[in-house]
Amino acid sequence: MEVVKSLLKTKLTPQQQLREWQRRLCNEGRNIERQIRDVQKEEKKVEKAIRAAAKELVQSRKAVNHLYENKAQLNSISMHLGKIVGCCDQQPEQQDPHEDPAEVDVGQEDLQALVHVARSCSSPRLALMKNTSAFVANNTRMLHN
Repeated sequence: MEVVKSLLKTKLTPQQQLREWQRRLCNEGRNIERQIRDVQKEEKKVEKAIRAAAKELVQSRKAVNHLYENKAQLNSISMHLGKIVGCCDQQPEQQDPHEDPAEVDVGQEDLQALVHVARSCSSPRLALMKNTSAFVANNTRMLHN
């Protein structure tokens, strides 16, 4: 069948052949432009996801630093508590006469700060978990679109 069609088809003049080739080249050029636009759209999506990931990374690092600060405060309070308990265990005649009564007040302030630190320790952990789950959900949604 193809052989019959090719035999019945008239020969194209060089001008007609040129126009046919130019038409095909223009079509291919448009196809390439379409592909370029598609790739650029994907680049923008990836760039947006990278920015979101970078923001999440910065937030998580800040949360980790905050948790380290809380841990340091807890260690400091623990040391002060140990010092206070050590002072209380001594007999009155064995206590250091140079010990400042203000240190006891500092220990009480540390006890009050301990309650505050304990409350604040749980909130960054929850915020970090919430941000991480939101980040994963957003990025999977972006990748599927």
